[in-house]
Amino acid sequence: MLPLRGCSSYELTDGPFVDAEADAALFDAIRANLRRDIDLREVDANVNDHAAADEILGAFLELYA
Repeated sequence: MLPLRGCSSYELTDGPFVDAEADAALFDAIRANLRRDIDLREVDANVNDHAAADEILGAFLELYA
């Protein structure tokens, strides 16, 4: 899962480590190099947001429930 609005609490809006260009480069590299048999999901949220948690839980339940 790619949390498109940041990978940590430090990347919340106006956080000390907000770097949209670095995140874009990281996510582009993951998209380009991840094996095609691995499901890649994206969520328009910070990893610490409820939307990201819901997406992660949903993926986990699909795999293991």
